[in-house]
Amino acid sequence: TTEAMNQIVTSGLVYGLDIQLEKPGPYQLRVAAWDANAEQVGSATTFVEIPDFNHSGVTVSSIVLSDSDPKRNEALTRAGVLGAGSSVTRVFAPGAVLAYDCTVFGALLDRHTGKPSVDAEVHVFRGPEQIFTGKPVRLSIPDGNAPGAVHAKGEIRLPGTLPPGDYAVELVVYDRIQTTRLQQAKQFVDFTIVKADS
Repeated sequence: TTEAMNQIVTSGLVYGLDIQLEKPGPYQLRVAAWDANAEQVGSATTFVEIPDFNHSGVTVSSIVLSDSDPKRNEALTRAGVLGAGSSVTRVFAPGAVLAYDCTVFGALLDRHTGKPSVDAEVHVFRGPEQIFTGKPVRLSIPDGNAPGAVHAKGEIRLPGTLPPGDYAVELVVYDRIQTTRLQQAKQFVDFTIVKADS
């Protein structure tokens, strides 16, 4: 439709593809797209780490980061920012409320409740400088949750005074049932702050 076409032109096209990987470990993913009308090609690269679930220990999936506020995203779109607020581009306005979402695997289960006990802690970096340190928060484990996976999600309210630039969110999870040592895992995701009038 015309509306869908205009949305793709202003915000970009989100394309999904499932790829089956046979072995755990680090992988580099390269994607290229060809625009037949403009006769131009674009490409992107990212790294992913596939955990080895045959070994014990807690691990964290990649983090999905987004801002669903339409007013902030529309202001950035009018300023020429493609895909503002989306989990694909991860370009946000100052003062954005970032929703993060990921899955924690491999946490031990309590013998009495049959549930894991996992805390999550959020850090925000601007370059090498850590500008925010959150307190550990216990993840809610609903009844019927799959024992091997814990859904972790929350919000990060960015100050409106943060300057434009490149940032990163670090999520640290702790397995509180693991008593022999402090069992933890970390995951990073980067994002960019852009002012609508810049």
